[in-house]
Amino acid sequence: MLLIKMHEYCLSPKSEEEEKIQNSHALYGRNIGYAYTGDFNSTIGLNIILLELLALYKKSNKITDFVIFFSNE
Repeated sequence: MLLIKMHEYCLSPKSEEEEKIQNSHALYGRNIGYAYTGDFNSTIGLNIILLELLALYKKSNKITDFVIFFSNE
């Protein structure tokens, strides 16, 4: 019964104010999705960079080369 009432409400005409509220909620949800996706992609990018640095370190086999790579001078 509740689902039927919810379905009827969804299909009923909305006032302009209700439309604005629904649109703002949809935009907020979309922006949260973009932020989550960006955070997920940056995590993957960071992991790739760390794996490349690890490969560089293992290839050099010298701690001094690795430290010089990260020095500020």
